[in-house]
Amino acid sequence: MDSAKLNSVKNSNGSKNSNGAKHSAADAKNLHASGAKVRGLRGASGKSLHSQDTQETGADEKFFDFVKQHARGLLALIVMVLLVHDVFGTHGFLAMKRTEREIKRVQADLDHLDKENQDLEQQVQDLKSDPRTIERLAREGSLLARPGEIIIKIPQSQWTESSAKTKP
Repeated sequence: MDSAKLNSVKNSNGSKNSNGAKHSAADAKNLHASGAKVRGLRGASGKSLHSQDTQETGADEKFFDFVKQHARGLLALIVMVLLVHDVFGTHGFLAMKRTEREIKRVQADLDHLDKENQDLEQQVQDLKSDPRTIERLAREGSLLARPGEIIIKIPQSQWTESSAKTKP
């Protein structure tokens, strides 16, 4: 549009310009965004749409200028935040290492319990089928003896003294 058409835009309620074409506030904003000058355009609130556009555009420009000036710093800050989160976060590197240590500890406990379970299963099997194991437990635990054997009971206080004397 040429400057004569732009200068004839009066308000946002669809008034006609000098050529008889209707223009709205949206047309004026589009013209303003393209760099054309719009004068005298008023919105529904009675305030100049041009000044509102200028304030919005000015804020946008300030923001983009700030981003352009501090782009490297902002990028470095974002990278640092992500790095700290990856190292110290709830699912970060340190948490992963802590979880791996916990898994190793639990695995070692599980292996120990499996070995103990196998030993106990072997003892049960021996008690069910091995007569020597049954006899040994009967002699030690119940103080039973074969016919003709004599059981001598030694007090526990003398066990440590006698075992210390017999060892070289």
